[in-house]
Amino acid sequence: MSIYYLKGKITKIFSKAIVLENAGIGYLLLTNNPSAYSLDEERTFYTYEYIFEEKKTLIGLDNEDEYKIFTKLLSVKGIGPIKALSLLNKFDSNYLKQLIVEGDVSRFASLTHIGPESSKRIISSLKTNLKRKEKIAKRDQRVLDVMTSLRNLGFDEKTIEASMSKFFSSPKDESTMFKEAMFYIKKENK
Repeated sequence: MSIYYLKGKITKIFSKAIVLENAGIGYLLLTNNPSAYSLDEERTFYTYEYIFEEKKTLIGLDNEDEYKIFTKLLSVKGIGPIKALSLLNKFDSNYLKQLIVEGDVSRFASLTHIGPESSKRIISSLKTNLKRKEKIAKRDQRVLDVMTSLRNLGFDEKTIEASMSKFFSSPKDESTMFKEAMFYIKKENK
């Protein structure tokens, strides 16, 4: 069972973790900056369950954007949850994405204090994906709505991107775009 997010009250603060009480249960969440929170503060944390040598750790991330960059970092060989969390402790998710998109390995390595090889792997693995996400963010809301509908139908990001690539500056309405995207997906899956 995966827990996507938890909402509750912070009841304890430790040097690297907090306890978030939800429905009478205290969840120990490893977070990137526990001192930024206050006791009795109501918060929502997006969670990632990390299992290592039979020990389960629940990691709490401040927002969905932070959760997304965290999980992208985990896809890079040699980057585990602790290293990914430490990167988010040093930088907010937007600045970290900016550093990756810039692609300057030596600058990334010096600012993050991780080795040049790990920096190179992070940048080469995530740069293209993050640039594509920037393009998507610039699309108008109609395109984003159609993409959300396709995602809700269970299509993967690669398929959605391929079907939507022709709508970057299209003046079509959502219904027409959705029909054309479905037609494209059906045609490609034959």
